[in-house]
This record gives sequence, C-alpha cells and structure tokens, in this order.
Amino acid sequence: MSLTAGRDYKTRVMPETAVEQARQAMKNVEGALEAVGSSLADVVRRRIFIPRQEDVPEVMAYMGEKFRDISPASCVSCGPLGGPEYLFEIELTAYRGAGSRRRTWWSRSNGKSGGTERFPLIP
Repeated sequence: MSLTAGRDYKTRVMPETAVEQARQAMKNVEGALEAVGSSLADVVRRRIFIPRQEDVPEVMAYMGEKFRDISPASCVSCGPLGGPEYLFEIELTAYRGAGSRRRTWWSRSNGKSGGTERFPLIP
C-alpha cells in the first residue's frame, strides 16, 4: 500500500492531529488488507512519515500498539508531505499468510546479568 493518509475516505474528513490521522490511516489499511484476505499480521515492511518531530513520540507509541508482536522492517521519516494538513502517512508491504509463518521465540533468564536470552523455535 502506497502512502496511505489519515483521511476518512467515506466522509473525506481529515483529523486535525497526527495521532488521529494515524488511527484513521490504520483503519484504512486494515480495511484494505481485509478486502484481500490479509491482516496486519502479514505486514513485513512499513515506512512511516511524520513531518513534525514533536508528533513522533505519540504516533510511534500508537504504532507500537498496532504492530505489537508483528515487528515488520520499519523506517520513520520526518520530511514534508503533500500539504500542511497531512500530519501522517504510511506505506507498507504485506504478503498474505506471512503472519502464520513468522518465527516464534522462547525466552529464559541467562542467570548472569538478570537479562534474558531469546531463541527461535523452528516449526
């Protein structure tokens, strides 16, 4: 999906904050993925565009919630978009079924520094 903005395509309304635009853009993305039998779990790459650096923490906290346990390759850019009303855009690549083929991991304490070690489970 190429450069999906936070505009509600039914009402043509554009939210006024970056995080609200991100929420609407993700609704647009999820609807498009669902229409082709896919979901966010199938996303393997995302590029996020947030023109105002002061919006980055709140927007990325929301994106972290949306992509929890999915972990696609990711890039965030803070350059200008097509107009001042655009405060968020996302571009992504999804492969149908990719979510069902992701590696799962198990963790254990390493006993040394109080940290954990992660190991892939081979299906």
